[in-house]
Amino acid sequence: MERWPPVGPAQQATKARQATATLLLIAIFKLLKGAALIAVAIGAMKLLHQDVAETVLHWISFLRVDPENKLIHGLLARLLRVSPINSGR
Repeated sequence: MERWPPVGPAQQATKARQATATLLLIAIFKLLKGAALIAVAIGAMKLLHQDVAETVLHWISFLRVDPENKLIHGLLARLLRVSPINSGR
């Protein structure tokens, strides 16, 4: 069964290039996403052996975020509640 309108060799080549470019963009995106996931995992592993609350307080002061901010205050309250006893260690 023929396609209508007929597709010439130039149009087929253009479609092939577009498909290749699309696949390349998807591959690059997935590679960057994987690298970001590895970076987050390494950061989480470093936090396992540190005082999380102290680290968060350091970053809050470094980034000059108001610790009395509603969202930041909630985050701090959750992190400061965690101790070796109730964290399962």
